[in-house]
Parts: sequence; structure tokens; C-alpha cells
Amino acid sequence: MSATTVNLGIGVRGFYYADVNSDNWVRVENIVEGSLAFTFTDPTETPLNVEDKADPIALLRTKDTPDRIDLSFYNLSAAEIAVLTGGSATGEKYSSPLTVQNITKRIRIVTEPYNSYYIIYTLENAQLLGKPAGAPTKKQAEQFNVSCVVQAAANLSGTSIAPYTREACHEYVPYNLIVDDTANTLAFTIMKTGSVLGDYEYSSTIGGAGTWVPVTTNPITGLTGEIAQAALGIRCEIGISTPQKATAVPDKGFTA
Repeated sequence: MSATTVNLGIGVRGFYYADVNSDNWVRVENIVEGSLAFTFTDPTETPLNVEDKADPIALLRTKDTPDRIDLSFYNLSAAEIAVLTGGSATGEKYSSPLTVQNITKRIRIVTEPYNSYYIIYTLENAQLLGKPAGAPTKKQAEQFNVSCVVQAAANLSGTSIAPYTREACHEYVPYNLIVDDTANTLAFTIMKTGSVLGDYEYSSTIGGAGTWVPVTTNPITGLTGEIAQAALGIRCEIGISTPQKATAVPDKGFTA
């Protein structure tokens, strides 16, 4: 992407959650327009002052208030309320929890394309706080507010990773790649309106002797044996230009 490329986050295409360190994304529909809010806080500053100097000899910065993303939804199912706020669901009946719940999820927010690019915001280990936020009236449906609080994150190996990421992707690049290690499939979501499966191709041997194969089904099937994460990818191949052919790689590979 060139320095002159305009990649702005405008509008919201979707809100997704998954278990921490998982890429099995689940979409939640009906985000209330204008409800999405980012709160990235400034650190608390503590100056170390000494008697004979006007300015501090050092400035200590600590993060006392965590960052968070808030948004609201209309028309959540009982199962969705249970996931986002705690409690349980039986059919379309939701029952609140008996105690305060600690719910941690991986969160992803995807914007609408603008100037051919869209933005993916990911919280790797967010603690969720969900609650009813608006009572129904004649002119207003009930709403549920969900706060996603940023926490420190680590991968499955225990290595610390960035708790928050922002990625700009060309609209032809697919997103939410899901590896199903049991079914040996790789699913993905198309961003570009009007694109069809035939516009895309996949490889399980990137950098090796394999070739790119046209996508005919979603999810892609028949991915057997051990395949490393770096060897998997899906890209758009419709004979346009290089940016559209950028490869999307899933968050994990296949085990034998």
C-alpha cells in the first residue's frame, strides 16, 4: 500500500466474536447506527520532582484506565444475549446469571469499504460487559450495550502479543478465514460486493512447489494432513492489479 493510499474506517460492515486464540468467528447483526465508540485513554503521568530543579528528572507513565470499544445492538437472540452478557438461553428465553460474569472473547470489527479499502479492528483478549441499554417505547426498540475492554493478550504458546490491531485491506482481500481442523475445511468471507467464488483461488503450499487452485466451494474442502499456517492462503485472481491479489492468511494451520 502506497503512502498516498487513503484507508479510512467509515461505517461498520460487521461485529464478530470468537474464543480467545480462535478464528471461529461468529457474526452479530443489527448494530445500532452511530453507537460504535472507541475510548483509548491517556496514561496517568507522575513527575519525579527534586528540590533544586524546576522540571522533573523523570516522568512515570502508567495505564490506570483500560481502553475499550462500546457499541449497541437491536434484536439480539436469547443465545446472543447469553454470550455477550452472561447467563443462559433456552430457546428464545434468556435467563440472567446469578453472579457477575467474567466473559472474555476475541473481538473483530470490520468497516465498510472506502476508496477500495476496509479496516479490521481486532481485540485479542477483551472482557465483555453486556447489559440492556434502552427500554422499548412506541418510537424506540430495546437495545443491548456491549463494552469490550482491552486486556493483555498472549498466543497459545504463552508469548505476549499486541492486544489491539488495526489492519487496512483491499476490498478484494477476503477476511475471517476459519480453519476447521476436524472437517479439514477453510472458510472465508468475501468483502467485495459482486464478487463470486470464481474470482478467488487458494494455495496450501505458498512458497513451495504447489500452484494456486480456483475456489469452487466455500468452505474449501479436502485440506488433509499437516499444513502450516504460513502455507495457507486465499487471494483474488481476476486479472486486475497487484493490490487485489494480496493474500489473506488464516490465524492457524492444520494438524495431521
